[in-house]
Amino acid sequence: MELFKRGRLKVRKLILSIIILCFLALGPISSVYGQNGVQARVETSGPATVSTDELTVQVNPGPVPHFWYWSTDGSQDEAYHVKFQHLIEYSDDNGDDEFDNNEQVSAGASFSLSSGKWEFSGFTTEDGDSLESGDTADSVKFSYTLVGPIRGKQEGQPDQPGQQPGQHPDEPPGQQESPNEMKLSSENLVIVLTCHISAADGNKMKIDVYIENWNFESQENRLALRTDFTSDNSSDITEESNNGYQIGKAFFAYEDSATADGQSVTVVANSEQTEQAKGLKVWFNYPSFTETLDHDPTIGIGDLTAEIALIGETGTDLLSNSTTGIYATLIVIVVLVAVIYIGKRK
Repeated sequence: MELFKRGRLKVRKLILSIIILCFLALGPISSVYGQNGVQARVETSGPATVSTDELTVQVNPGPVPHFWYWSTDGSQDEAYHVKFQHLIEYSDDNGDDEFDNNEQVSAGASFSLSSGKWEFSGFTTEDGDSLESGDTADSVKFSYTLVGPIRGKQEGQPDQPGQQPGQHPDEPPGQQESPNEMKLSSENLVIVLTCHISAADGNKMKIDVYIENWNFESQENRLALRTDFTSDNSSDITEESNNGYQIGKAFFAYEDSATADGQSVTVVANSEQTEQAKGLKVWFNYPSFTETLDHDPTIGIGDLTAEIALIGETGTDLLSNSTTGIYATLIVIVVLVAVIYIGKRK
């Protein structure tokens, strides 16, 4: 009897040791797969920046939405720039779904985003809690909202007596553009650019582009959003045929679909090299819509090919609870097998 008790005690000790070893093994696994990574940090002294362990974005609350960004562990001298420049309505004369300069004069209008007044939201968490300098959060959100009309040009003739061709009604004589162009302004146009950066996806920042109340001259026309992607120091430009562009260590990726009036539509992008800074003029081309358009480009540091592979995926982190559950289940199985095996050996 005493021998039997000692045998059972040994079995219990052995099982307890196995459990402890398994949970010690689970600890490092959970620490690798269960953390959100380094937290986003907000600094608001001087030009505002948002930083993760991999990416630093300099935010410029100013006359037009634009961002400088670079690798956090690198040098600011290796910075990249994305600037939202123009909205252009055009007639797609050659049917390729892409904007080119020859199509601009045939119909529609061109608006300069820098001509409008933009309101910067400040930094908040995704839940809307405000963040001050030095605060940290798992994710940070901020936005630019157009709060005044933007000026544009349109092919046409004046519609007011005494107004010179190309002269805006509020503009004194002698300051007009080309005789064949008439200046105009958007009164009800809504544009909001909402930016998201999180510690979980610390190498990139997602930009939600929202456009409302664009008054198309024709429902057959298309709308192009011109965004310049440049670098002062890198000459290594790679243009990808689908979903993005890479300059040096930085990428500018985009969804090839957008939501227009609640329906999914195809987005076509085309580009050409800029005249001054090293980089690209990128046009995102959208079909006409009645009310609203949503599109999601992304800027970041890293390999574009890897980013494209992730675009459109909605899966969770490797550190999800399901992963931890799998390892916990394996532990239970190991323990049960050990108990059965030891019981048989007795």
